[in-house]
Amino acid sequence: MKTLLLSLLFVAGLISSSSADITEVKPRLLSAFGKVSKIEAYFVEKPDSYYAQNIVNEPFFLKVVAIDGQQLAEPVVIEYLGALPLDIQMSKRYPLRAYETLRPLGAPRGWEEYPSQIDYGVSTYLIIQLLNR
Repeated sequence: MKTLLLSLLFVAGLISSSSADITEVKPRLLSAFGKVSKIEAYFVEKPDSYYAQNIVNEPFFLKVVAIDGQQLAEPVVIEYLGALPLDIQMSKRYPLRAYETLRPLGAPRGWEEYPSQIDYGVSTYLIIQLLNR
């Protein structure tokens, strides 16, 4: 009986310690990853951060002001990936179709032969498509 109890405690400890390492990643903007929505946004200059200036390939970020016709209380600045209008106007509000997704950053410690400047993590961003009004 004592052995069974110790075995159960050991298994319970394994389950609780492994579940403590799980972190839930939620979308920053939309209600679910992969949910297609209509948004309205402005193209804005990239933030002055190492990540934005050196890792993000797109020339701008998006400042989202409305989702599915509902104005946001506070605009959200987020990175994106997708085709751009040829003549971007920073002051113009663009109607877009978008969905939010994830991308990994860096690699876990000990994976790469040389030290990385970026720790492993994930970043959320939008995949966008310009809508015709």
